[in-house]
Amino acid sequence: MRLIALSTLVLALTGCAAKTVVINTYEGTPQAVATIKPVAFIVIRRIDGRDYYINPSSLTPKEYELGVLPGEHTFLLDYADGTASSSRSTELKVEVAAGRRYIIRPMTGKYDWMPRLIDVTDRPECWTLGVGTGLGPKGCN
Repeated sequence: MRLIALSTLVLALTGCAAKTVVINTYEGTPQAVATIKPVAFIVIRRIDGRDYYINPSSLTPKEYELGVLPGEHTFLLDYADGTASSSRSTELKVEVAAGRRYIIRPMTGKYDWMPRLIDVTDRPECWTLGVGTGLGPKGCN
């Protein structure tokens, strides 16, 4: 069963081009925003108190790009990789700057995980769904 789940995930991540879904978390038309991409296995439940369900590791390959205003933001996140998932949601508070690109990726341990925001503005190779999956580029920590 675990092999089937992993095979399905690999096919979903690599089998076809991912559709990009852009979600702006603000109202109006600000001059500059930060862009955040949750990578595979990160499930976003809430951003700044507003409920979402953003799951880039679903079987239909979608990449999400979130437009957020510069400043501080709070995310409520889960982890789900097809074989394991978090038992409780984790809060991530971040500070972002206008014009920058960030990824939210999981840092996993033997029994737990922690989300991490990483500025990849100057590392375009890290702007991919597969970061942290073993299929994506290395050195995007």
